[in-house]
Amino acid sequence: MAKTPMTSLLLLVLITACGPASDQGGSTPDAVAQDGSPAGDVTPPPVLCDVEQTLGDLRLRTDGRLLRDGLGREVLLRGVNTGGRSKFQPFFPFPFESNTFDEALETYLLRASSWGLNVLRLPFTWEALEPIRGRIDEVWLARYVQMIDAAGAMGLRVIVDFHQDVFARPFCGDGFPLWAIEAPEVPPPEDCTHWFIGYGGNAGVRRNFDRLWANEDGLRDDFEAMWRVMVRATRDAPNVIGYEIINEPGAGTADPQDWASDTLTPFYERLAAVIRSESDEALIFVDSTGTEALFAETSLRRPAIEHGLVFAPHFYVPSVILTGRWDGMTQPGPALARWDEVGAAWGVPVLLGEYGIRPEAEGASAYIAAHYAAMDTVAMHGTLWEYSATTDDWNDEGMSLVDGLGREGATVASLVRPYPAAVAGTVAAFDYDPETRVFKLDFEATPDGVTEVVLPSRLYASEGADAADVTIEGGCAVATPGRLFVRHTGGPAHLVVRPR
Repeated sequence: MAKTPMTSLLLLVLITACGPASDQGGSTPDAVAQDGSPAGDVTPPPVLCDVEQTLGDLRLRTDGRLLRDGLGREVLLRGVNTGGRSKFQPFFPFPFESNTFDEALETYLLRASSWGLNVLRLPFTWEALEPIRGRIDEVWLARYVQMIDAAGAMGLRVIVDFHQDVFARPFCGDGFPLWAIEAPEVPPPEDCTHWFIGYGGNAGVRRNFDRLWANEDGLRDDFEAMWRVMVRATRDAPNVIGYEIINEPGAGTADPQDWASDTLTPFYERLAAVIRSESDEALIFVDSTGTEALFAETSLRRPAIEHGLVFAPHFYVPSVILTGRWDGMTQPGPALARWDEVGAAWGVPVLLGEYGIRPEAEGASAYIAAHYAAMDTVAMHGTLWEYSATTDDWNDEGMSLVDGLGREGATVASLVRPYPAAVAGTVAAFDYDPETRVFKLDFEATPDGVTEVVLPSRLYASEGADAADVTIEGGCAVATPGRLFVRHTGGPAHLVVRPR
C-alpha cells in the first residue's frame, strides 16, 4: 500500500509514541498534548506515518477462532452474496451480452467495492458448470474465473460457494443439473414464491437428496468430481480464500437431527478431503441446513477437519419470512449469539453466510443494522444476501440490495459501515453508532504493526470539505479513500472516528 496524501479526512492524531522527543526524554516545543492540542502555543510539525506494508496475497488461515492474513493480523470479513440471479441462465448476477461481459462485470464490482466490502460469497451451480454429464461449460467457467480475478484486483476476497436450493430447477430451486435428477422432465410449478417448503413437502426433492447421500447412480462421486474441476480452476487465484461445500443441504427422508449428525458431518469430512487434495491450505466453509437457519440451532457435529474449518450458518427471522416486515420485536442478537456458541464449542471462526430482507419491507434498514450490531459484539464475519443488478428476480425473492435500474435499496445504508478489516494485535472491542457515525476500536497493538480500518467514503467524505476527526492514542495514521491505516507502538490502543 503506497502512502498517498490524505484528501478527504482530517486526522487529529494523539501522538504518544510516534511524535518527536527530546534527547533528554522530556517534552519539546513540538510535543502534542494528550488532548490532541499542541503543548503551549507552538504548532507541531507534520508527523510522518509510515504505513507501507507488503501483503503477498489475500489468502487467510485460521488460528483458533480467528482468521489471520499473511501479516498475522486479525481479519474481519464483511461482504455480500453475488446474487440470486446467479442461480439461473446465464448464471451471473448482472445482465450482459456476449461482448459486454467485461464492462458489466466492472460496473458490478465497482459498486460492491464502493460499499467498503472485503469479501464476496460467489455462488455457482453445478447446472452452470456441467449442464450435460461429462461436459464442462468452459465459457461459463472462464467467466466465473474472470469474476474472481476482477474481484481480486479490487481487493475483494472470494468464497467459492456451491449453491443449491431444494435441489434443482424442476422443484422451484437451483443447483444440481437436470441429468442428476431422477425424473428431470418434471415441470416446475407456476408459483415458486414458497419454494422453501419443498425441503419437507416435495417428494421429488426429498428423494433426490436421498440419492445424493446414498451415492445412487454414482451421484456423490460425480459431485466430488465437480468439486475437483472447480478447485483446479480457481485455486491459483490469490484472493480465493476457500470453498463452501454445499449451501443449505436437505435431509431427504431421513430424520433431520440424526441425518445432520450421522450423514452430513461425514459428508463434509469426505468432501473436505477431496478439496484439500487439490488445494491443501484452502479454508473449508460448512453450512447448517436451511431449516436450522430459522432457529440458529444445529445437530451438525464438528467435522474432523484438521485446520482451516469455518462454520458458515445462515439466519433469517421466521416472522420476517412469514410477514415480509420487521417490527423490531425479534432481535437477531440472541440467535447470532447461539451461532457464536457453536463456533466457540468447535473452536473455529463463524461466518454468517446469509442474512437479509426485502429492501422495501417495513423496518428493513433497522433490521440489517440490528444484525451488524449483533455481529460486531462477537466479531462475527458475514456476507449479506444479496446483490443482483438485474430485473430478473429468482422466485420473486426481491432481496437484492439494488433494483433492475441500479437504484440502491434502503438496506444499503445499513450495510455501509466502518469495521476493523485487519488488526495488528488483539481486538478487545469495537462499536459503531449509525446515528452519530462514531466508530470506536480498542485493541492490544502489536508494536509497529499496521492496522487497517474500513471507513466508507460515503460516510466520511463530503464535497470540498473534511469530514471526520480521527483520534488514535499511541500511534499515527494515514487515510486513503475508504481506508484508515494505523501504525502503533504497541500496548493498549484506542481509536475513535467522529464525523465533523
